[in-house]
Amino acid sequence: NQLQKLANAKTYSFTATDDWKGIMALANPLPKDNELMEFRYRPNSFDGQFSYIGIKNKNTYGLQSFNYYKIKEGGEAEFKKCKKMNFTIAAMQYFFEMPLRLKNAPILKYAGTKEFEGETYDLVFATWEKVEPHKGHDQYLLYISRGTRRLKFASYTVRANYLPTPKSMYGSVRYEAWKTNEDGIVYPGEVYVQINKLKKKKKRAHVLVIKDLKLNSFELAKLYPSKDIKFIGDSKK
Repeated sequence: NQLQKLANAKTYSFTATDDWKGIMALANPLPKDNELMEFRYRPNSFDGQFSYIGIKNKNTYGLQSFNYYKIKEGGEAEFKKCKKMNFTIAAMQYFFEMPLRLKNAPILKYAGTKEFEGETYDLVFATWEKVEPHKGHDQYLLYISRGTRRLKFASYTVRANYLPTPKSMYGSVRYEAWKTNEDGIVYPGEVYVQINKLKKKKKRAHVLVIKDLKLNSFELAKLYPSKDIKFIGDSKK
């Protein structure tokens, strides 16, 4: 099982660029736009970090149990409050791990079928605590391909956005350009993030282009610069 391979890994990494479109670039929370980065994560956690590969700035930006820190080259981790980086580092991980994370959601309901771009998808509704909308948890509508059984698209609420946004705003994501790594894990090479409903690929706020997925390519301890912070796993609390 491919999801289980990822779940069983101590760590994983991939390289990626994140390209923001037009005026949406003003909302880009990352220090650089469309620069090659290496992301390093622990599955089913909020422990991860990234750094830029091809520029002189060798800073590392990370989360440990949802606490943001920055490590300057040759220095120690400085923990500070930064809502946009908290949101973004966790969101990048959640987009990549969405099939892994949501298969364990306590509320999973079949929501019928829907045709989109000439193909029929099975829909699955996923959330926590209760079906009705509530501030504590997001709700997801997952589009499962009848052919591959992969998660192809999703629409979701954004309860913890770092930007002031209308209550009616939500997001959608498209998984495209599938790749297979050396462990046989099939993963999306392109993740298109869109505002509100699903649209054509070009109608995106930004696109994450991913490659070189590797399991256990670095030591787990790299993600834990502080010995005083308790491990919280898949919970934000």
